[in-house]
Amino acid sequence: MRHPAPALLIAALFLVAPALAPADAPFPAAEAAKQSLAGNIFPVPHLPPTDSVTTVAVGSPMPDFDLPAIDGSRARLADYIGQKNLVLSFVPAAWTPVCSGQWPGYNIVRDIFEDNETALIGVSVDNLPTLFA
Repeated sequence: MRHPAPALLIAALFLVAPALAPADAPFPAAEAAKQSLAGNIFPVPHLPPTDSVTTVAVGSPMPDFDLPAIDGSRARLADYIGQKNLVLSFVPAAWTPVCSGQWPGYNIVRDIFEDNETALIGVSVDNLPTLFA
């Protein structure tokens, strides 16, 4: 470095600036960001743990489920029995390359599913903001 003085001056400003700001004054940009995001934070409710070990024998009827849907409705297996074929797609992490590539593929062949009276339900453990991202 030919001229260390500018770099030393900048480093000194970074070290001294926090001490010059009033302790009770929040960082304005952080406060503005917090306010703009206030309505977009998804409140994650406390959910009690449940037994995740359900055994289903091959060929036996699938147990019913009742899960929240993205649109706020409920998705129940009982709503589809006897009316449509059903494809369940279990998505362990929707943000991964495999999962994020899988669903656009389903959308491409959506008409084929509909022409064959087949509904497609995706089951994910991701939270809603992750699914909308």
